Amino acid sequence: MEVEIIKVKEKLADNELIQAIRYLEQEKTVVFPTDTVYGIGADLFKEKAVKNLFEIKKRPLDKPINALVSSMKQVEMIVENIPDSAIKLIKEFWPGGLTIILKKKDIVPDIVTAGRETIGVRKPNNEIILQILEKFGKPLAATSANISGLSSPITAKEVLEQLGEKSYLLIDGGKTIEKQPSTIIDLSSKKPQILRKGSVSVEKIKEILPSIIE
Repeated sequence: MEVEIIKVKEKLADNELIQAIRYLEQEKTVVFPTDTVYGIGADLFKEKAVKNLFEIKKRPLDKPINALVSSMKQVEMIVENIPDSAIKLIKEFWPGGLTIILKKKDIVPDIVTAGRETIGVRKPNNEIILQILEKFGKPLAATSANISGLSSPITAKEVLEQLGEKSYLLIDGGKTIEKQPSTIIDLSSKKPQILRKGSVSVEKIKEILPSIIE
């Protein structure tokens, strides 16, 4: 089965949204624009779906992937507790390019987190993926839509060049806004730490959490 492509300007039409949800419900993968780079996502709670995502990306199973959410309710589905520091950052930077690592609930399959006790969570600032997340009603296991180790794509054309004609739904929403991955912050331990610099600057984060370690 070949890749199926939907071209979208600003938001998905009802029939296109239904098509994306059908893919996810059938444990298939969907590629979509976010505010940072193009992402590839699958039903976070279905191991078969997540394994398929890893195979398409050629990503080693010992590398964890993150979760995309559309609401605090979806965060609470997968995270053990949300510390005050996380709430402050969420209020300031979500939706946006900030991924926050927190302690996960046992319900999250080990394949998503590579057996770790934590999971990265982000609410993206993009209407298309937020439509999908809201309609699907639960978080997606998601990561950048590139072959592992190569550059993250910012257009659907770059996605096709890397992932090729495999079985997935590709939503072409044009070029992404930020053109770089999200900033990643680990709040799962006592000392908050920046693990990856990205679209949200260190300076802005330090205004909220002055004690954070770079």
